Amino acid sequence: MQTGKIKKLFGSVFTRLFLTILVTGFLINLLVIGLFGFIRHKVDASMHAHLVQYVQYIKKDIGTPPDLERARKIARNASMTIRYTGPDESWSTSEKFIPIKGRRIHIWHEGPNMLAGSARGRYFVKVRHGDGELVFQAARGRAAMDDIQKVLLVLICLFTLVLVMAYLAIRWILKPIRWLTEGVTRVGDGNLDHRVPEKRADEFRDLAEAFNDMVTRISKAMHAREQLLLDVSHELRSPLTRLKIELEMLPEGSRKESLREDILEMEKMITDILEAARMQHNAGSLNIQPVDMASLIRDLRPDFENQPPGLVIPVDLAEKVVSADKEKAGIALRNVIDNAMKYSQKSDQPVELSLEDRAGYAVIRIVDHGIGIPAEDQPYIFEPFYRADKSRTRKTGGYGLGLSMCKTIMEAHGGQIEITSKSNHGTTVTLSFPTQA
Repeated sequence: MQTGKIKKLFGSVFTRLFLTILVTGFLINLLVIGLFGFIRHKVDASMHAHLVQYVQYIKKDIGTPPDLERARKIARNASMTIRYTGPDESWSTSEKFIPIKGRRIHIWHEGPNMLAGSARGRYFVKVRHGDGELVFQAARGRAAMDDIQKVLLVLICLFTLVLVMAYLAIRWILKPIRWLTEGVTRVGDGNLDHRVPEKRADEFRDLAEAFNDMVTRISKAMHAREQLLLDVSHELRSPLTRLKIELEMLPEGSRKESLREDILEMEKMITDILEAARMQHNAGSLNIQPVDMASLIRDLRPDFENQPPGLVIPVDLAEKVVSADKEKAGIALRNVIDNAMKYSQKSDQPVELSLEDRAGYAVIRIVDHGIGIPAEDQPYIFEPFYRADKSRTRKTGGYGLGLSMCKTIMEAHGGQIEITSKSNHGTTVTLSFPTQA
């Protein structure tokens, strides 16, 4: 079940859209960061070349031997520190000179008389000067770097915001797909009164109108079919009554008995059709009352007591009180047990019935070991007049209305009916009644 939900989640168009936007945003931000890194590298390379050339001018300006006062003036104007180390003297234009050492030294120029690089957040250039060495040291322009990083951060935020807005806009544009999905689900569950909103002035509106028109035509066709069955059933009652009267005038014999069985079968068919229609149209008119399902099951036991292959009901059924229509719940339960009996052989194991609590439901399970239902028939077994047994013999009886009626009754109670079956291995029917109305 969990695997199916995960598969459905990642198969959703909206999930794929979200992942596409997410990956796009990541790639765009990565591209922006890479572009800024490339620009910074180019700017640094250009600055390094100018710095090396500038140091050569300063070196000449200081003179040989180097003039400390001149060096101090240049250091103040250029915002740097100059240090000289020679055989006769050593000095520095500032006490803030930071010794260049450690592992985090980046060399970007190295020559016979010059070494340039960066370390500990500062640029440095070492040059030979006569018999000594000059070291020029300057800050790396932290403020400028901070500004660049701020600009980069703002750009990333703006790109992300644009992508989020684009995702929300696309979700809004595709929202009618959710409406249509919900509509298909609701109609598929039998709610032919559901309509999809027609709020957009685009192709989705045309699609919604076409969908609603289709549902309207299906609803009318279903109603016309039901009405036709009701009309025909009502009209057949009168000639059947006349046939029954005329039948009594005939002399007794095998032919009269055969006609009587045929008439009774037709009368039962008409009664079942009318009852199914009444259930369909008045399923919401339930006579709700507290019903002990264990007691209801025990009340039904005598109806199947002597019918092969037999019915097994636990003697210690615990009381399970639900809010239900006792008559209609009994009809649903009786129909299911009757089917289990009819489609089992006399030599099969008895039909087993159990009652248990499960997550707010009183669950009744009816298990038989009969012929089962072929896999190709299982999607249609709740359809009116559908029968897996195409012979429609008097032995199995029925007209394909029993399970349809059961489904209507269970849905009216807010419950559900589920069937699992395998050919030649039997069938399990589960009736779930909510414990609260």
